[in-house]
Amino acid sequence: MKYVLKKADQTEVEEIFSLYLKRIQWMNEKGINQWNNNGYRHNFVTDLTEKGAGREIIKAVEALAVNDHKERVRLDCSIDNPFLNQYYESMGYEMAGTCKDGGV
Repeated sequence: MKYVLKKADQTEVEEIFSLYLKRIQWMNEKGINQWNNNGYRHNFVTDLTEKGAGREIIKAVEALAVNDHKERVRLDCSIDNPFLNQYYESMGYEMAGTCKDGGV
């Protein structure tokens, strides 16, 4: 299976948004309350049927970081999302700390 990391164009917005909705529904079913309505967020989303896509995205992000002479890659996720925290740890990442969600 081959993945392509690319900037989406306007014709793909509806499909991408549907991926967010599917992922949010899945997370809600699992009791993961990571995505809420507290303002700005950034994240990657993949189709749940595309196994391995997340790992490929992270590898691509790491390669971009090296190319841009960055010392670190930071991956954020909710503390109450043990699945994603363990997934990141399995890729060699370490928990560096926590922050409080919300305003200034």
